[in-house]
Amino acid sequence: MNIPEIFLREFWELWPMTRALLIGSLIGLVVRLASNGGGTLITPTKSYPELAAFSKDDQLRLLREACREAFSALSFVPILVFLASWWVGAALLRTLVKVTAPPEWVVILLIGLFFGLFSGLGYWLARRLEAHRVRPFLKKLIDVNDSNPSKF
Repeated sequence: MNIPEIFLREFWELWPMTRALLIGSLIGLVVRLASNGGGTLITPTKSYPELAAFSKDDQLRLLREACREAFSALSFVPILVFLASWWVGAALLRTLVKVTAPPEWVVILLIGLFFGLFSGLGYWLARRLEAHRVRPFLKKLIDVNDSNPSKF
């Protein structure tokens, strides 16, 4: 059996676990949206230096409003990016273990390495996607605030 065939089989065998993670992540997104109105992974001053001139309360308010506008229909996309990264990493790990047959202690180290690597990659991609998507809406809100300060 060749490696791509093993990878695809492992990829589809992980679908039930990935589906459960997707449902859990979507429930978490709904809770975040209900609690603060903007289910975002990003922080105001690190991702958006243009917010540094505002107070903390104004930063959070502007960010929530921009997120609400930016992700009115696409708030699940960063979760899908994160899960896709995790799914590919898990399938690669299982393929690697089947092809090379390493000792058990190496498998445990590989699980930690792959989980950390692909989860970190997925989280980073999701944050960058959110920051890129929110920035135009945030700039528009800042321009409105600069032209009409009494509104805020």
